[in-house]
Amino acid sequence: MLRANADFKAAVKEYYFGQRAINDPRVRYPHVFADMDRDDVKPFVGKEKHEMYYFVGITQKHLDKDVALKFVQDKAEKIQSILNADPTLGGLVEESHFVPSVIIDWVPTRDYTVVGARLALYTRKVVRL
Repeated sequence: MLRANADFKAAVKEYYFGQRAINDPRVRYPHVFADMDRDDVKPFVGKEKHEMYYFVGITQKHLDKDVALKFVQDKAEKIQSILNADPTLGGLVEESHFVPSVIIDWVPTRDYTVVGARLALYTRKVVRL
């Protein structure tokens, strides 16, 4: 869904499943990641409902921390806007919504600063047994 948004797609170079190490030379910036919160999976055994939380995030690196921070904040808002527009995530789940918690952090290096935002997305999926 994020890739389908022309404005968002033009601003992001890569999409990953799982968070990436900032010192990995193969990682391209800016990038979006999605990762399941393995600590908060709530499958209901014997029932048809599964509740899961995912982390959806955006990461950017720049010489100027403020530039990277502004980019990340803008794109985090855009991620929320795009995904909130379709709570079924294109039919993948019955329901989804963002938990009111956004974590923004940065890591300075000698040459640049990496800034990232992580949003928590609740999903509910009905599995036909």
